[in-house]
Amino acid sequence: MSDPSNLEHLDEVLSAYVDGEATAAEVQLVESDASLMAQAQSLRDLGAAIRSGPPPNPERKRAHLEAAMGAFQPTPLVSPIPAEQTAPVVDLASRRRGPAGMPRWLTAVAASVVVVGGIGFVATQNSEDSLDTAADSGAATSEPMASPSRGADDAESADMEDDASSASMADDAMADDAMADD
Repeated sequence: MSDPSNLEHLDEVLSAYVDGEATAAEVQLVESDASLMAQAQSLRDLGAAIRSGPPPNPERKRAHLEAAMGAFQPTPLVSPIPAEQTAPVVDLASRRRGPAGMPRWLTAVAASVVVVGGIGFVATQNSEDSLDTAADSGAATSEPMASPSRGADDAESADMEDDASSASMADDAMADDAMADD
């Protein structure tokens, strides 16, 4: 029993035995050894003496705490800066506003809306142009081309259809420009 780790284990077993928390094997170990039973009784007597002692004096406790706090002198984490080395205080609210007095975040939101709107406008224009191009190419492939054997009347009507198609495209472009100006 001179092994230090074994002695620490025995102290834990004795403490559990005195507290009533020992396992059946630990109870049997303690009760089978007279020296362990004597140590257990010594621990019980010590606990009883501590519990039966006078309560701590509150005045004495307060005096000890005050003495300890008086001995404690906190050291500043940063040394004080002389007044001539400090910078002037700046109002950050004025710096958070844009040039027109609006908050900068509102300016950023407005810019984002303009960009998204522009992208949407360009995307719709591209899709309309591709639809117009598809319609034009479909019309060109579905209509027979005027051939020299058909005569002048067919060629003249084909020219009229081309002029009408060009006029329609010009009207669409003017309408798009008008919408863009709004």
